[in-house]
Order: sequence, then C-alpha cells, then structure tokens
Amino acid sequence: MQAPVLALGMIGVGCGGYLYYHRSRPDLESIRDIQDVVDYIHHISQMTRSTERLVAHISDTVREDGISEACLQTLSDLHKAYGSDNGINGYAVNLLWSTIVYEVSRDAIILE
Repeated sequence: MQAPVLALGMIGVGCGGYLYYHRSRPDLESIRDIQDVVDYIHHISQMTRSTERLVAHISDTVREDGISEACLQTLSDLHKAYGSDNGINGYAVNLLWSTIVYEVSRDAIILE
C-alpha cells in the first residue's frame, strides 16, 4: 500500500489556505466507502482517458495484484447499497464491480 501524502496549498493571494489528504496512488484494498470507489475510478480515468482503458487498467490490477476476500466483500456490500443509483455512485460501483467479477470468473487470484 502506498504511503499517504499530505499537502498544503494556497488559494489566491491572502485568501487563506486549504489542507487536504491525498493518496498518491489509490488502491483497491484501501476502498472502504462509496467515495473511495468514486475517487478510485476518477483517479484512473484521469490517466486512461477512455472507458476501455479504464476497464483494462482495473482488470490488469486484479490479475497482477490479486484481490482479498475482505475487499471483495466490501465491494459487494457497496454494490448492493449503490448499484441501483442513477448517478456517479452507481456508475462507479457498477463499473468497478462488474470488471472485478469478470476477472474473478477468469480465475484471478483471490488473496486470503
């Protein structure tokens, strides 16, 4: 797991500052809630710029790194809760979940 990065920035001259927490490279195993799913998909989409490449990146990650049963359970629970959402939450969780289920069906490694 990548170490988190803490950054401090300024907004305008004399307007104050903001502090934010940013993971330098989001990872599947760190997903805990729906916002983590949206952030994960957003981060990858910034690198890939197409849905096909986004899905390929997720597939490659699952095949190369495997996925834990705990992560599968978390994602399953999030899919049950947000899968019927018509907004960004539903899109993100459905894209992620369907890609992972496909890879698992193709015998991707499930870590214990």
